[in-house]
Amino acid sequence: MSRLVMTHALVSIVASGALAPSVEAQERLLNRRNVDAGPMFQTWKFADGLQQPGTTGKRVTGASQLALPLSGLVPINDAWAIDVSTAYAYGKVTFENSELPRETQDFELQGFTDTRLRVVGRIRGDALLLTLGATLPTGTVKLDRDQLQALRVLGAPALRMPVPGLGNGPGGTTGIVATREVGAWAVAGGAAYELRARYAPVAAATAGASDIDFDPGDAIHLTLGADRLIGQNAFTMGVAADLFTTGKVSGGVQSESRLGPVVTTDVQYRMANTRLRRVGLREITVFGAERFRSPFTLNGEKKDGSSGHEGEFGMTTTVPFGRALGLSATGVLAYSSGLSVDNSLTTAAFRSASLQLGLPYRLGGDVVIRPYAGVQAGRIKSGTGVASSVSAGGISAGLTLSTEF
Repeated sequence: MSRLVMTHALVSIVASGALAPSVEAQERLLNRRNVDAGPMFQTWKFADGLQQPGTTGKRVTGASQLALPLSGLVPINDAWAIDVSTAYAYGKVTFENSELPRETQDFELQGFTDTRLRVVGRIRGDALLLTLGATLPTGTVKLDRDQLQALRVLGAPALRMPVPGLGNGPGGTTGIVATREVGAWAVAGGAAYELRARYAPVAAATAGASDIDFDPGDAIHLTLGADRLIGQNAFTMGVAADLFTTGKVSGGVQSESRLGPVVTTDVQYRMANTRLRRVGLREITVFGAERFRSPFTLNGEKKDGSSGHEGEFGMTTTVPFGRALGLSATGVLAYSSGLSVDNSLTTAAFRSASLQLGLPYRLGGDVVIRPYAGVQAGRIKSGTGVASSVSAGGISAGLTLSTEF
């Protein structure tokens, strides 16, 4: 893995604060035009239904979402590039009457997400990069009560829906990434400041605050990563810290709140040696990530039950069938301790496993189509009581069309 690949992996983490950068995302370079689009579908069923706050006498029995994400990267010149991403999503959450199980009600949530625009430029070769980002408020906001109930389910980390949220409002990010060679290692460090929107219903639920009266404050992202070759294999590791300024909760009496620091660590080991090729495998990547969320404070006092951790571990591989067709397989184990400050699905503890199979096919030139299908299962615990812990299962499917030119 080259220093250039590490640099762009760090740019992605600094700009988005993602739990772990995907292997595929790390390969995107500044000098290649790239467009990705395609439908994605995911659905979950809850065995016994899960009680949610604000829905007295009702339990969530199912949730599904159909999404159409769109992203593109276009070089401006040899040193600068611009990328943009947005999506449209339709989601549905089914609630069942606890006393009359055959009586159900569907809450729907649909619309566009905000549009994320980012400009990345080389200031001094690959050794120093600048990233400037803006969030355009194209997403659906000001949801009604039923839509907010749907969002609290569809945006739950346990479900890992393709589009966990819609609109948050305008925002912006500016950051810088520096890299250098240190012996056999390529090391990169980044820092960014993010202006965050005042409308943040998913973040509000995570913090146990009112859905619409929560200002999360701004964020500072700090990232450090390193990679090196080990024979024919590549090892990558990174750590990221997110720090937050003081925000406000405006439910009745206005209060000051401050989210605690979030620390994320991740590792990847990509095996691509000749032994794998002899048994028909192109490569195997083993990856893992862990995120710790420290407690937030309300009016200077730490809020009990607002700290927790989550993570994922998995493996992905590809079996080539000729020059154009392949079979990809990805297995992931995920978990979360949950946050007891709130008893909704948004802050639920969970354990889950998923398996996804794909058939990437090169149509010609630099056009690749990637159909996939997957299954997932797990157990979710939200709050306390009889209907607070349930088993869940679901399926996912989709198709991505990628082109580079």
